[in-house]
Amino acid sequence: MTLALLGLCLDFMGGLVVDMQKLLRYGLQVVAAGVAALGYGVLVNVPARSLPMGVFTGALGWTVYLAVVHFFGNKISASFFAAVCVSISAAIWSRKQRTPIIVYLVPGIIPLVPGANAYYAMQAFFRDDYNLGIQNLAQTLFLAGAIAMGSIAGAMLFGGMHQKK
Repeated sequence: MTLALLGLCLDFMGGLVVDMQKLLRYGLQVVAAGVAALGYGVLVNVPARSLPMGVFTGALGWTVYLAVVHFFGNKISASFFAAVCVSISAAIWSRKQRTPIIVYLVPGIIPLVPGANAYYAMQAFFRDDYNLGIQNLAQTLFLAGAIAMGSIAGAMLFGGMHQKK
């Protein structure tokens, strides 16, 4: 389903020719994001009935991230919009399942965490390449900030849409 959605977006947005190799690579990344969300959910003891929704939330967030990076090329904006979608999805699932939002939010955010950037920053510092280290560290902090702001923005958007009157 995610592959079809991504393919339709690629085809619909500007009539781009769908590159099957790129589409397959994106699909594998989305599946890997779902597996990462599942693994983290199992690690932190998310209830078994909530795991499928956590996997969906993680895969949805990574799909949005890939789409924004593909069309706009900005990882920070992509992290923000993906976190907004993850937050809204987690809020919807938590209301439907009557569980705390954190059950879906944390596994959904895990694929977005900029762990590789932090690793590359530390690696650059250990090689005495301080310019590259600072550059990677700054990007890591901006990505983490975008994820935090996106999570808050999504919760605010969902809360504003579903206020009791």
